[in-house]
Amino acid sequence: MGTPMENSALRLTALHRLRALLQGLLVVAFLLPLAAGGTPPLRLLGSLIGAAAAGAQEATDFSYQLLVVRSRAEAERLAEMLRGGASFADLARQYSIGPNAAQGGRIGALPLSLLAPALRGLASELPLGAVSQPLETPFGFVLLRKSSDRALRQGIEALQAGEYRRAVEHFERDLRLNPTRALARQYLARAQEESGEFDRAADLYVAMLRGSSAKAPLLDRLGGARAKAGKIEEAIDAYRQAMRADPSYAGAFNNLAWLYAQQGMQLEPALRLVRQALRLDPTQLAFHDTLATLAAKLGYVDQELVAIDAAVFLSRAEAAYLERRRELLAEVSRRRAQASPAAAAGEAADSMTRALSPAPAVKPEDAAPAAPAVTEQPPAPPPERPQEQASVRPGGPLRIKVLSGARTQQPAREVLQRLKGAGYPVERFDRHERDDWTSSIVYYKPQARTTAEVLARHVGGDTNLRPLNWSSIFDIIIVVGNPKG
Repeated sequence: MGTPMENSALRLTALHRLRALLQGLLVVAFLLPLAAGGTPPLRLLGSLIGAAAAGAQEATDFSYQLLVVRSRAEAERLAEMLRGGASFADLARQYSIGPNAAQGGRIGALPLSLLAPALRGLASELPLGAVSQPLETPFGFVLLRKSSDRALRQGIEALQAGEYRRAVEHFERDLRLNPTRALARQYLARAQEESGEFDRAADLYVAMLRGSSAKAPLLDRLGGARAKAGKIEEAIDAYRQAMRADPSYAGAFNNLAWLYAQQGMQLEPALRLVRQALRLDPTQLAFHDTLATLAAKLGYVDQELVAIDAAVFLSRAEAAYLERRRELLAEVSRRRAQASPAAAAGEAADSMTRALSPAPAVKPEDAAPAAPAVTEQPPAPPPERPQEQASVRPGGPLRIKVLSGARTQQPAREVLQRLKGAGYPVERFDRHERDDWTSSIVYYKPQARTTAEVLARHVGGDTNLRPLNWSSIFDIIIVVGNPKG
């Protein structure tokens, strides 16, 4: 018995083979008169579908493309163009009247047993990569091309196994047989990068750009190849072209910011770039990692801590990010102690007093306002108002309070444990003056918005975010409701 990954790959291969067979049925049915004789077409098609299940188990290394036109003269003209190096797929899309014209005439890796007899003989005699002479059928004149996906499959397997030189060889062999196959070219460039052939990969990306409408991803990969080759200015230019080609392509913004960070140059512009990447896609762990790296280089401890908070969440509390978070909190405490030993000692004593004393009643200035009536769409939050700088401790971690807004404190205690498990120092836990909250709300000061968004995911459910626009010593106040009432 194979491993789960091997078994999954085998299942996937079988599914791909069956899908190719079913896709080819339409084309085979289209050519049924070549084999039908006096047999009713529906009976033939039924037996053909029945044979597909058996054919799915019949191994084949060959795939086929079909081009159908109305006249012999047109078929001969196209055959001459193909012998001159024209793309079979492009000509099929442009001229074919066959049912798979939109797919470049491709009918997949069909076993010979599923082809009509006339096509079966033609296919078995064709050399790999060759195109047949025009074959007359009741539907028009057919050109058949014989190919193979074996080298492509072997290249993908080698790439996944980390055998990059072998992958390059397989993809190059596939492209000699299928010179216009875009997928093989993309994989080849990736394998060349991984094997250290950065200039060859860059040249291939440039070649692919000439015929591509989706330029931003290719320009982004070109930038990566140039950077790995040490051609920094060319890499920067490629990333900038990618951003211009598609201003919504977040990867190019992040990768240029990362390149600046690695080179120790343009750090403030790099910070703006990665923030734009996060605005476009805040779910990418790599983007938060880039932000943390830049903030560390610039000495922006608070921003690095916020980025690491997000990375802890997105990585499902990966040990490296948890350790970095502990280091940052220790650094923050050390800086505060050096800046004001007396204040730090007083704050530590105050924390000890709170830990040993009964929880105090909620003060009016710390209490959240009464919850509005729950509607299907929560009301839009009021505009954020600038807070006094003193409301957030400069250079220190955010102050967080959790309040239970339900009759039972169990939901709030579960949230409290999740936050502590993720490394968030909740400073106070208490009851809200109301116990009928049916949804949870995270109130935040403007400086704490990013962390509040991360905490809302930890709270879960239909948690709403609201600006904290009353005076409080806390930066974030979480009121945990109970949706079950």
